[in-house]
Amino acid sequence: MILLTIAAFMIIAILELVPLYKERGKEKRTYLVYLTLFLFSFGLAVLLSLGIRIPSPAKAIEVFIDAIVK
Repeated sequence: MILLTIAAFMIIAILELVPLYKERGKEKRTYLVYLTLFLFSFGLAVLLSLGIRIPSPAKAIEVFIDAIVK
């Protein structure tokens, strides 16, 4: 399963990141944001494919919002 995940992300990287990298001079910020989100999602996908349970951030967000509102 992990090999399928890596292969899928490699295909997406070739199709999406390479053209964006070639135009990096104009849209450097866009490239960096996309790359950051891509690597974050890749890390999560690999962890999930390895069977590692990832906790939901919903409780932490709820506590954060409650602290701001009160």
